[in-house]
Amino acid sequence: MDGVVLGVHITAGTVALAGALVAVVSKTADVSHRIHVLSGRAYVAAMAVVVVTALALALLRAGPVMLLIAVFSGYFVWAGWRLARNRRGTTTLADRVAAWVMAAASVTMLVWGIMAVSSGQSSGIIVIVFGVIGLLAVRDDLVRFRAGGVRGRERIAAHLGRMLGATIATLTAVLVVNVDIEPQLIVWLGPTIVLLPVILWWERRLRAGVRPRGMPPPSPARASG
Repeated sequence: MDGVVLGVHITAGTVALAGALVAVVSKTADVSHRIHVLSGRAYVAAMAVVVVTALALALLRAGPVMLLIAVFSGYFVWAGWRLARNRRGTTTLADRVAAWVMAAASVTMLVWGIMAVSSGQSSGIIVIVFGVIGLLAVRDDLVRFRAGGVRGRERIAAHLGRMLGATIATLTAVLVVNVDIEPQLIVWLGPTIVLLPVILWWERRLRAGVRPRGMPPPSPARASG
Protein backbone atom coordinates (compact mmCIF):
# COMPACT_ATOMS: atom_id res chain seq x y z
CA MET A 1 0.00 0.00 0.00
CA ASP A 2 2.65 2.49 1.02
CA GLY A 3 4.67 1.56 -2.08
CA VAL A 4 1.84 2.74 -4.33
CA VAL A 5 1.39 5.92 -2.34
CA LEU A 6 5.14 6.55 -2.48
CA GLY A 7 5.15 6.09 -6.25
CA VAL A 8 2.33 8.59 -6.70
CA HIS A 9 4.08 10.96 -4.28
CA ILE A 10 7.37 10.84 -6.19
CA THR A 11 5.67 11.31 -9.56
CA ALA A 12 3.64 14.26 -8.32
CA GLY A 13 6.74 15.76 -6.71
CA THR A 14 8.63 15.55 -9.98
CA VAL A 15 5.79 17.27 -11.84
CA ALA A 16 5.55 19.93 -9.13
CA LEU A 17 9.26 20.74 -9.24
CA ALA A 18 9.18 20.91 -13.04
CA GLY A 19 6.19 23.25 -12.90
CA ALA A 20 7.89 25.42 -10.28
CA LEU A 21 11.06 25.63 -12.37
CA VAL A 22 9.16 26.70 -15.49
CA ALA A 23 7.07 29.21 -13.51
CA VAL A 24 10.13 30.79 -11.90
CA VAL A 25 12.24 30.84 -15.08
CA SER A 26 9.41 32.26 -17.21
CA LYS A 27 9.06 35.18 -14.82
CA THR A 28 12.74 35.71 -14.13
CA ALA A 29 13.51 35.72 -17.86
CA ASP A 30 10.34 37.77 -18.50
CA VAL A 31 9.27 35.37 -21.25
CA SER A 32 5.51 34.92 -21.02
CA HIS A 33 2.87 35.47 -18.39
CA ARG A 34 0.73 32.75 -20.00
CA ILE A 35 3.50 30.17 -19.60
CA HIS A 36 3.82 31.23 -15.97
CA VAL A 37 0.09 30.80 -15.39
CA LEU A 38 -0.11 27.35 -17.01
CA SER A 39 3.00 26.02 -15.26
CA GLY A 40 1.75 27.49 -12.01
CA ARG A 41 -1.54 25.64 -12.34
CA ALA A 42 0.32 22.40 -13.01
CA TYR A 43 2.46 23.10 -9.94
CA VAL A 44 -0.54 23.68 -7.67
CA ALA A 45 -2.35 20.56 -8.89
CA ALA A 46 0.76 18.41 -8.45
CA MET A 47 1.47 19.90 -5.03
CA ALA A 48 -2.05 19.04 -3.90
CA VAL A 49 -1.24 15.40 -4.68
CA VAL A 50 2.18 15.73 -3.00
CA VAL A 51 0.68 17.06 0.22
CA VAL A 52 -2.07 14.43 0.40
CA THR A 53 0.34 11.56 -0.28
CA ALA A 54 2.90 13.01 2.13
CA LEU A 55 0.28 13.07 4.87
CA ALA A 56 -0.59 9.46 4.07
CA LEU A 57 3.08 8.41 4.10
CA ALA A 58 3.66 10.24 7.37
CA LEU A 59 0.85 8.26 8.97
CA LEU A 60 1.89 4.94 7.39
CA ARG A 61 5.55 5.35 8.28
CA ALA A 62 5.13 7.44 11.45
CA GLY A 63 7.31 10.25 10.14
CA PRO A 64 6.66 13.45 12.13
CA VAL A 65 9.07 15.58 10.10
CA MET A 66 7.45 14.56 6.82
CA LEU A 67 4.04 15.32 8.30
CA LEU A 68 5.07 18.79 9.42
CA ILE A 69 6.76 19.64 6.13
CA ALA A 70 3.63 18.44 4.29
CA VAL A 71 1.50 20.85 6.34
CA PHE A 72 4.05 23.62 5.73
CA SER A 73 4.07 23.02 1.96
CA GLY A 74 0.31 22.64 1.84
CA TYR A 75 -0.32 25.94 3.57
CA PHE A 76 2.14 27.88 1.43
CA VAL A 77 0.63 26.45 -1.77
CA TRP A 78 -2.89 27.21 -0.54
CA ALA A 79 -1.99 30.77 0.45
CA GLY A 80 -0.09 31.36 -2.79
CA TRP A 81 -2.96 30.02 -4.89
CA ARG A 82 -5.48 32.15 -3.02
CA LEU A 83 -3.35 35.25 -3.54
CA ALA A 84 -3.14 34.52 -7.27
CA ARG A 85 -6.88 33.97 -7.68
CA ASN A 86 -8.30 36.41 -5.16
CA ARG A 87 -7.68 39.77 -6.84
CA ARG A 88 -10.12 41.59 -4.56
CA GLY A 89 -8.27 40.47 -1.48
CA THR A 90 -11.34 39.24 0.39
CA THR A 91 -10.78 36.82 3.27
CA THR A 92 -12.81 33.65 3.81
CA LEU A 93 -13.25 31.33 6.80
CA ALA A 94 -11.12 28.75 4.96
CA ASP A 95 -8.24 31.27 4.79
CA ARG A 96 -8.40 31.86 8.53
CA VAL A 97 -8.69 28.18 9.45
CA ALA A 98 -5.74 27.32 7.21
CA ALA A 99 -3.66 30.08 8.83
CA TRP A 100 -4.35 28.82 12.36
CA VAL A 101 -3.59 25.22 11.36
CA MET A 102 -0.27 26.46 9.99
CA ALA A 103 0.36 28.39 13.21
CA ALA A 104 -0.17 25.22 15.26
CA ALA A 105 2.11 23.25 12.92
CA SER A 106 4.81 25.94 13.16
CA VAL A 107 4.75 25.90 16.96
CA THR A 108 4.98 22.10 16.85
CA MET A 109 8.00 22.41 14.54
CA LEU A 110 9.71 24.74 16.97
CA VAL A 111 9.09 22.45 19.95
CA TRP A 112 10.11 19.32 18.04
CA GLY A 113 13.17 21.04 16.60
CA ILE A 114 14.36 22.29 19.97
CA MET A 115 13.92 18.81 21.47
CA ALA A 116 15.80 17.26 18.53
CA VAL A 117 18.71 19.70 18.81
CA SER A 118 18.93 19.16 22.56
CA SER A 119 19.25 15.42 21.92
CA GLY A 120 22.03 15.93 19.38
CA GLN A 121 20.05 15.69 16.12
CA SER A 122 21.28 18.35 13.70
CA SER A 123 18.14 17.93 11.56
CA GLY A 124 16.29 19.74 14.34
CA ILE A 125 17.89 23.00 13.20
CA ILE A 126 16.07 23.05 9.87
CA VAL A 127 12.80 22.11 11.57
CA ILE A 128 13.28 25.17 13.78
CA VAL A 129 14.02 27.29 10.69
CA PHE A 130 10.84 26.05 9.00
CA GLY A 131 8.88 26.71 12.18
CA VAL A 132 10.12 30.29 12.36
CA ILE A 133 9.39 30.88 8.66
CA GLY A 134 5.92 29.42 9.11
CA LEU A 135 5.12 31.63 12.09
CA LEU A 136 6.36 34.76 10.30
CA ALA A 137 4.25 33.90 7.25
CA VAL A 138 1.13 33.27 9.34
CA ARG A 139 1.68 36.49 11.27
CA ASP A 140 1.83 38.45 8.01
CA ASP A 141 -1.27 36.69 6.68
CA LEU A 142 -3.29 37.33 9.84
CA VAL A 143 -2.28 40.99 9.75
CA ARG A 144 -3.48 41.18 6.14
CA PHE A 145 -6.74 39.48 7.06
CA ARG A 146 -7.42 42.01 9.81
CA ALA A 147 -6.62 44.85 7.40
CA GLY A 148 -9.24 43.59 4.95
CA GLY A 149 -7.00 41.61 2.61
CA VAL A 150 -4.23 42.52 0.24
CA ARG A 151 -4.33 43.84 -3.34
CA GLY A 152 -2.12 45.21 -6.10
CA ARG A 153 1.64 44.94 -5.81
CA GLU A 154 1.48 43.54 -2.28
CA ARG A 155 -0.80 40.71 -3.41
CA ILE A 156 1.55 39.67 -6.22
CA ALA A 157 4.62 39.91 -3.98
CA ALA A 158 2.92 37.82 -1.29
CA HIS A 159 1.85 35.28 -3.92
CA LEU A 160 5.45 34.92 -5.05
CA GLY A 161 6.72 34.49 -1.50
CA ARG A 162 4.20 31.80 -0.63
CA MET A 163 4.73 29.78 -3.82
CA LEU A 164 8.51 29.84 -3.57
CA GLY A 165 8.26 29.03 0.13
CA ALA A 166 6.36 25.86 -0.79
CA THR A 167 8.97 25.09 -3.45
CA ILE A 168 11.75 25.39 -0.87
CA ALA A 169 9.99 22.91 1.42
CA THR A 170 9.33 20.46 -1.43
CA LEU A 171 12.87 20.63 -2.78
CA THR A 172 14.26 20.18 0.73
CA ALA A 173 12.19 17.03 1.23
CA VAL A 174 13.34 15.63 -2.12
CA LEU A 175 17.02 16.27 -1.34
CA VAL A 176 16.82 14.88 2.17
CA VAL A 177 15.38 11.61 0.85
CA ASN A 178 17.69 11.25 -2.16
CA VAL A 179 20.99 12.94 -1.29
CA ASP A 180 23.31 11.50 1.35
CA ILE A 181 26.20 13.85 2.08
CA GLU A 182 27.82 15.22 5.20
CA PRO A 183 27.12 17.46 6.91
CA GLN A 184 23.38 16.91 6.44
CA LEU A 185 22.74 20.59 7.12
CA ILE A 186 23.97 21.31 3.58
CA VAL A 187 21.04 19.31 2.22
CA TRP A 188 18.55 20.65 4.74
CA LEU A 189 19.45 24.32 4.35
CA GLY A 190 20.64 24.39 0.72
CA PRO A 191 17.27 25.16 -0.93
CA THR A 192 16.52 27.89 1.60
CA ILE A 193 19.92 29.54 1.11
CA VAL A 194 19.61 29.43 -2.69
CA LEU A 195 15.95 30.41 -3.14
CA LEU A 196 15.42 32.90 -0.32
CA PRO A 197 17.46 35.62 -2.10
CA VAL A 198 15.33 35.00 -5.23
CA ILE A 199 12.17 35.56 -3.19
CA LEU A 200 13.48 38.76 -1.64
CA TRP A 201 14.74 40.07 -5.00
CA TRP A 202 11.43 39.48 -6.76
CA GLU A 203 9.35 40.84 -3.91
CA ARG A 204 11.41 44.05 -3.93
CA ARG A 205 10.96 44.41 -7.70
CA LEU A 206 7.23 43.80 -7.57
CA ARG A 207 6.68 46.23 -4.72
CA ALA A 208 8.68 48.80 -6.70
CA GLY A 209 6.10 48.52 -9.49
CA VAL A 210 7.85 46.21 -11.96
CA ARG A 211 5.22 44.29 -13.96
CA PRO A 212 6.58 41.28 -15.86
CA ARG A 213 5.65 40.92 -19.53
CA GLY A 214 2.06 39.85 -20.19
CA MET A 215 0.77 40.51 -16.71
CA PRO A 216 -2.59 42.27 -17.04
CA PRO A 217 -2.67 45.85 -15.74
CA PRO A 218 -4.85 46.65 -12.72
CA SER A 219 -8.40 47.61 -13.60
CA PRO A 220 -10.16 50.70 -12.16
CA ALA A 221 -12.73 48.41 -10.55
CA ARG A 222 -10.05 46.76 -8.47
CA ALA A 223 -8.17 49.95 -7.73
CA SER A 224 -4.68 48.58 -7.30
CA GLY A 225 -5.50 44.84 -7.83
